[in-house]
Amino acid sequence: MGFLGKREPSFLSVVESRIDWKRFSGIQSKYLTEEHDEIGPLKYFDHNKYLRINKYLRINIDRAAELKLHEREPADILDIGCGFGYFLFIAKEMGHEVVGMDFMEGNHSDTASYSEMIDMFGVERKLHRIERFEPLSFTERKFDLITAFQIF
Repeated sequence: MGFLGKREPSFLSVVESRIDWKRFSGIQSKYLTEEHDEIGPLKYFDHNKYLRINKYLRINIDRAAELKLHEREPADILDIGCGFGYFLFIAKEMGHEVVGMDFMEGNHSDTASYSEMIDMFGVERKLHRIERFEPLSFTERKFDLITAFQIF
């Protein structure tokens, strides 16, 4: 039994059932025209690693569980460097209000794909470049939890 205890199997299958897999596949085939490597942004199309039920690779479900999001009262969560929004989607499904923040989009497909995935997951995203000693452009909002996974 994993972090979510007895709720785990049913919760994970509910999360999977709420994803529009046909739309996901369409976005994936639009951007993933060649084999991606394990370090580039297109690696996030590997939903088996970042989202799906998989004994070893449920990264974002495990992150949410480690933060005990399944036990908390609804919280406002900001995820810095949200990428495709997998973590935010999981947190939203656990009843939290979520906002993702990522860098400004460029003209290449790897960053353009982020918008389509975030939209598919139905989570809010702010585009903002973090600068030293500069406040965030949306600081009027208070957050109960701020996360930042796999950023550099």
